[in-house]
Amino acid sequence: FLSLIQMDGFNPLTVASSVFVVDEENLDPLLDDLDLADDERDLAKVVLSKAFRPGTMFADLRKLGVTLPESDEDKAAFLHKVSSVARQDYAANFAQNGFWTDHWTYILDLVDSFLAVFPDKEEELLWGAEVPFYVSPAVVKPRHQRLVVLKTPEGAVKLDDDGYPMVRSYDAALMWGTPGFPGEKEDVMNTYFASTNSLKDDSGAGNVWQLQQGGEVAKVTVIGKLLFLGMMKFASMDWEGMGVEMEGGKPGWNDAMNGLPGLLGSSMPETYEMLRVLTYCKRSLKKYQNDVVFNQDISNFFTDIKAALDEFAASDKRVAANMAYWEATNVARETHRANTAGYLSNATVSWTADSLLDLVQAAMTKAGAGVRKALRLNHGLSPTYFYFTVTDYEVISTTGDLVKEGEQIAIKGFKTNTLPDFLEGPTRHLKTVGNEDKAQDIYYMVKGSELFDRELRMYKISASLEEMSPEIGRMKAFARGWLENESVWTHMSYKYLLEVLRSGLYELFFKEILVGLVPYMDNERYGRSPLEAASFIVSSAFQDQRQHGQGYLARLSG
Repeated sequence: FLSLIQMDGFNPLTVASSVFVVDEENLDPLLDDLDLADDERDLAKVVLSKAFRPGTMFADLRKLGVTLPESDEDKAAFLHKVSSVARQDYAANFAQNGFWTDHWTYILDLVDSFLAVFPDKEEELLWGAEVPFYVSPAVVKPRHQRLVVLKTPEGAVKLDDDGYPMVRSYDAALMWGTPGFPGEKEDVMNTYFASTNSLKDDSGAGNVWQLQQGGEVAKVTVIGKLLFLGMMKFASMDWEGMGVEMEGGKPGWNDAMNGLPGLLGSSMPETYEMLRVLTYCKRSLKKYQNDVVFNQDISNFFTDIKAALDEFAASDKRVAANMAYWEATNVARETHRANTAGYLSNATVSWTADSLLDLVQAAMTKAGAGVRKALRLNHGLSPTYFYFTVTDYEVISTTGDLVKEGEQIAIKGFKTNTLPDFLEGPTRHLKTVGNEDKAQDIYYMVKGSELFDRELRMYKISASLEEMSPEIGRMKAFARGWLENESVWTHMSYKYLLEVLRSGLYELFFKEILVGLVPYMDNERYGRSPLEAASFIVSSAFQDQRQHGQGYLARLSG
């Protein structure tokens, strides 16, 4: 999963079946071991000299007339000989029209799971293993192409209900084959597709990795990739320094908020997860005190972010300073992405543990201040989402070449809008507090909020969204308490209860599960066997009281 993080900080949607490659030095010894007839050896070499999957390998060998084992046991032995010398390569599929805000947030959980089993191998994992960077056939547009002010058919600027211009970001990603797609990125992908190490199937899935000059796959250590990921997400925070922007055109875990990216939305859950990544990197750097070697392009990006942090630290930290910092971090991201669209530099730069600790601590201090600001806005309970109204802008282009509607702009001022409470914000916040008393405060704030369904004694996915525009996403398409709108969405309520447990609130957790976990629910009210899952439970916000507490499996998720 860490390999699939790209040089822009995003990742493809779908994990595909692995690809296998027999390196050239292992090919002839393998063919000897397979004991093929002379006339079949060259045919098998054609297949095995290219990337393959086990099923396609057998199919292609059979198609060429290579004699294959008949019994399952002999086939397994044949496959074992091949797989024992083949190199496994991961594959994925972009399969979307943008990049999700949250898909990277589970990587640290995998690190934690590994260390729970192999705590003695942490340094080997972080500094001894290297990972590549996936390449998707899409890029996130820079702001001047992504942000547009909407116009009426008559050419007038569209205004919202408060009289502000309607600035939106509806087409955040630029796809391969569309005008403006970076030619250098096409070159890299075409080079990789032409390689015998590459496999691309009919679905578009494949093992496509970022190349450096000379054609080698670019790699970095696991600790280097985690540092890059954390700093890229840190550099993607909104102008208030609170949430991580949905610049990729897709929302986070709650995909029913699919209108927020278009409204220039940002999300606190990703801020908490970014802080978790940086906190782990900080602890690891302090513990092992090892240097980290980065590609020159990543090092330049870090240097640009450090300069922006230094300038902000020396400022008065008022509105103009926040806007200047937001501008600087956006320029740093956009410059990095433009510079890494094609082949990466071969040059490397070694950062000492102390220099990285300085950078990470400065980032954590800035992000921590943003978290405290967000908590103040919501009386101590973490918000989950913001969206931003543009109050001032400058027209920089009217060509519309890469946008569907409107004119391209540079933003000069924002008005911040906080959405009603969602359970995800406090849930992810609990993962960062590290203090039982603070966790208990969060627990009681949630219980005292609209998120707690007092009739059912369960936790809803959100407070009332009645005052919100349908523009925020499809959540507004459903009645209150039904499906994704203010229901008890079991996926998130379970996540919340898990964090209550992890926070050490054991007595509260075991009290909550007697009503919050399906096995303990009244099956007459639940309407299903306690052995059956449910996507959501109808909350007391729903107009039909007979449905309150009823579980529904609305889709194959949750």
